[in-house]
Formats: sequence, structure tokens, C-alpha cells
Amino acid sequence: MVSPILSHVTLLISFPVSGDTHTWTLSLSRSDACLVDSSFCGADLRTAHLQNADLTNANLEGAVLEGANLKGAKLNKANLKGANLQRAYLCRVNLRDTELEGARLDGANLHGAIR
Repeated sequence: MVSPILSHVTLLISFPVSGDTHTWTLSLSRSDACLVDSSFCGADLRTAHLQNADLTNANLEGAVLEGANLKGAKLNKANLKGANLQRAYLCRVNLRDTELEGARLDGANLHGAIR
């Protein structure tokens, strides 16, 4: 069950329907969200504000988190295979048992991250 505490949510999802591509946008302007076991596989979460969010066991495989603010987020046991975390703010992030194979971390701020 996902029970986020958010003041603003917009969703971006792209998928083909009858040959046309439908797109929605996801934007989280407030944080401290409880997103345990959520799936954002392949989602475009560029510059999302997810500081202190609980993303334990979340599936973020292939997600674009470029420039995202994940300061203090709990990403333990999360799947970040192939995720784009370039220039993401990952200070004090909990990465225990997090799958990072193929993730792009160029320019990411990992100061104080727990691995």
C-alpha cells in the first residue's frame, strides 16, 4: 500500500495505445513520501523532489532521476539497475542492499551515503 504525504502530484507515463503515444507527467513537489514497494520502472523523474522519501523495495529500474533531490531518502533494497542518477543529490541516502548495476552516477553527490 502506498500512502504518500504530498502537497502536489503530477504523473508522467508514456505508452503506445493504438499506434499513438500517450504521455503524462510525474512531479513531486513535496517530500517525506512513503513509497515503499512502489514501481517507477523506466519513469522520467528528472529533478523530482524526493528528499527523505521512503523508497524501500521500490523498483526504479531504468528510471531517469537526473538532477533529482533524494537527500536522506531510504533506498534500501531498491532496484536502481540502469537508472540515470547523473547530478542527483544523494546526500545521506540509505543504499543498503540497493541494486545499482549499470546505474549512471556521474556528478552525483553521494556525501554521507550509507552503503
